[in-house]
Amino acid sequence: MGNSRMTILIFTLLIASSSYSQFNISFERDCLVKNSAMLGYSLIKSVHRDSIIGLFENNIQFITFWDVDSLGNIVQFKGYRSKAKLSKSVFDKVEAYFRRNKFHFSICYEAPVGLNRRESYQLIRNDLMQNGRTTYSINVAFPGELMTFYEYDNRKAKCKMSKYRYLTKQINKNR
Repeated sequence: MGNSRMTILIFTLLIASSSYSQFNISFERDCLVKNSAMLGYSLIKSVHRDSIIGLFENNIQFITFWDVDSLGNIVQFKGYRSKAKLSKSVFDKVEAYFRRNKFHFSICYEAPVGLNRRESYQLIRNDLMQNGRTTYSINVAFPGELMTFYEYDNRKAKCKMSKYRYLTKQINKNR
């Protein structure tokens, strides 16, 4: 094998092994909010505006379950929980939107007490890599915490904002 082929092979192996050991783990306090913003953004882009307004009018919230790879890329939509029955086509559209636009979620964790960020990352990474797992289950809520201060912000504002407009503002702020 020629020198250039060997160099390419070694480079490819290094890239493959380093990407396998990388994880999109976040210890940030707003990790769940950012994931909710990504889900909300994809909803806005993939379903009709009236459908989202209908969710607000009927006070519908839900939590979604996803399998992701180590970088947070969507592997599979696993389901949702809500008091209301929602169309599977909505989630199919959202999943397709994520894949088409290469969006990904963060894998959110609270740093273990007494460990610094590097030690926390290493501990969680080792745990995730245990048994050769390649997918990880996460849950993402809608609207999650994005609407927490809607009533308060609307009371203090001079110009009242619809829930839909407030949601889009929160998504843009947290994405």
